[in-house]
Parts: sequence; C-alpha cells; structure tokens
Amino acid sequence: MTRPLLILTLGLTLGLGLAPVRAEEGVATAAASINSATLASGPDLSGYGAPKGMSEEVGAEAKIVDKRHAQLPLDAGFDNEAGKRVKLGDYFTKGRPVLVQFVYFRCPGLCNAVLNGTLEAITDLESMQIGQDYDLITISINPSETANLARAKKAAYLRELGRPEAGEGWHFLTGNKQEIRRVANAAGFGYRFDEESKEFAHGAALFVLTPEGKVSRTIYGAYYEEQTVRLSLVEAADGKIGSALDQILLFCYHFDPDTGEYTTTVMQLTRVFGVLLTAMIVTTIGGFLWLERRQRAREAAKTSSQDTTSADPAEDAAAPAGGSA
Repeated sequence: MTRPLLILTLGLTLGLGLAPVRAEEGVATAAASINSATLASGPDLSGYGAPKGMSEEVGAEAKIVDKRHAQLPLDAGFDNEAGKRVKLGDYFTKGRPVLVQFVYFRCPGLCNAVLNGTLEAITDLESMQIGQDYDLITISINPSETANLARAKKAAYLRELGRPEAGEGWHFLTGNKQEIRRVANAAGFGYRFDEESKEFAHGAALFVLTPEGKVSRTIYGAYYEEQTVRLSLVEAADGKIGSALDQILLFCYHFDPDTGEYTTTVMQLTRVFGVLLTAMIVTTIGGFLWLERRQRAREAAKTSSQDTTSADPAEDAAAPAGGSA
C-alpha cells in the first residue's frame, strides 16, 4: 500500500478549525471521511501540527510519555460500537497482547493518519491475525462522541481491510471524560481540548499492552513498521505468539524508546554470532570424531575378517588327506 501526498492533505486540514457537528451528522462524517485517498497512510508523524488559533499552552499538554510497565485501569467503563456498556478489562481476558490507540472520530487530520497507519500495519502483519493473536482497541478522547460514530468508523475501516472477521478483534470505544482521562493518563497519552480552535491537541502513538493490561511498548508516530509491531506483540506476549525466528530477532534487536523502533545492537549481534560460531565448531569437531570412530570400527572389522580368513587354510592343511594311514 503506498503513502502518497497525505502530508500535503494533513497540512491543509490541520490548519482548519473543526465546527461543532451534531451526532447524526457525525455518523455521515465518520463514514464519508474514509475513502481510497485518505486511507493511504501518512508519514511518520510523531508530533502534532497545532491548527491556527491553538495556544502554545494547550499544545504543550499534548505530549506522549513513555510509561513502560504502567498498569491500565481495567475497571474503566466505556460503550462499545454496539452501544453496550463494557469495561476495559473485558478485552484482557484471552491471554493475548492488546494494541491501544487514542483518537477522535471527527478529527480533521492527524487521527485519520493514525487510523490509516494502523490499517496498513494490520494489513502488512500477515503472520499474525487480529482477533486470534492480538486485539486492537481504538478509544475516542472526545466524550461527546457516541457509539453511532464508533460503529460507522469501525464499519468503514473493516470494509477497507476486507476482513469482516477482524471485527471480533478491533474494538471502537467511547466514554465519559473521567474514564477516558484515567486510561489515557495511565498509558502516557496527553491531550487537551482547545476552546478557540474547537479541536483536541494530541500526539500520535500506538501502545502495546501485555495480556495483563500493562504498557509494554509505546510506538510513536502515525506509521508503524511491520517488524516493529510484530516484535512488540511477541515481546508483550512473552513469546507465546510468533515464530521461532521472531524469538531470535528479539534477541538480536533492541527497542529504542526514543525512536519507537527495534534496532540492531553490536553487543547482541556479537553474542549471537559467538553462540552460532561455537555451535558450528562443536558440531564440526563432533562430526570429525564420529567419522574417525566409524573409520576405526570399519578397519577393525576388516582386520578381524582377514585374520579369520587366513586361519582357515592352515587348519585345512593340518587335517589328514584321504582318511587314515
């Protein structure tokens, strides 16, 4: 999937104010905002371009803090896309890692980039299936948004993904101000509503949670490398998902919290090559010793056979020929 010209689109849309929208209009807006153009994922946006009129004070609160090992409040209550009352902990009962992201459905720019980048990551992550190996929770930070908006947004992205069954693992939640803030603060996601621009100031990130609801990794930006997401999920699941190769890669790669990506480290690679070299040497020496023992055994058997054969004529010669004298 390509990523054409979205930065230009974001630059234009982020400069516009967001007028208040009624709930009924919001449903149509959420669905209409998804098309082949906007679904092209954007560049790696780790920050937020504040729209015109937004104060620096507001923008300063839109920070993402690395809170690795922090526990999310699993008792926090939300409404899912079907309008059913749920608890965050309901999605942490199946023993698999969970991806969490914070957006709002009527966002004019950055949130679409985050969702589009997530969609691309899910598409590229062919070795793992959403709803089987991991879950994804999209939480609206706008307390005025409803389950109708969440349902429309989810339906549009599932259509683009082309996997209806993914709906079992991708959940869109809305809630009240207090519950949203509890979860966002625990994860390290900062945001604030600006009265002048009528928009939320916020950053972009994908949070990787353990099956127990603890922050394992924070992947910054709106575009997520397939390998980074895959290895983050494998690590969060404590190796219970993924392949044997993924386990080796985790040993070779180091997660850099500053970039939000896995990078190779000289020390770890040296250790890996040292282990492999030692294994090769031991295997080679063992092979030579086995071949030498086998060759000696063959030579001993051959010598024994020759000795037995040479002894028979002597015994025949010693026996009297033609009976008694």
